Amino acid sequence: MTHSPALLGNDIHPNLVAFTEKFIELPANWLPKIAGKPIPLPIWSSVFLANNPEHHAIIKALLREIEDDGEDASLKEFWYRVGDTGFITCQVEGRIFLGVDGAGYCFYKAHWEPLFELIFSS
Repeated sequence: MTHSPALLGNDIHPNLVAFTEKFIELPANWLPKIAGKPIPLPIWSSVFLANNPEHHAIIKALLREIEDDGEDASLKEFWYRVGDTGFITCQVEGRIFLGVDGAGYCFYKAHWEPLFELIFSS
């Protein structure tokens, strides 16, 4: 997941960019194919494979159920919230995938930065 510095702006820390590059970006429609069953997909068309096993335990410790507060009920059956990071996550074939159920704003500030802070403050 490589991004042009011009697209990121000057307020995105290089360590945050390096952190995000440890996750493998995949098309979200790939998940049902590997799971062999229908999976409700988040709005954003990509998911991010948590490739670092050290991050898995921290992400799992942050999981909470998706609330019934107008959010897509179909996601609740398969996905969990990752603390207050704005990410949702699911596990397929023993792998952890992060998704974003939104679009049109800076993912670095809204999602990656809170996750980065949680992982490295643990």
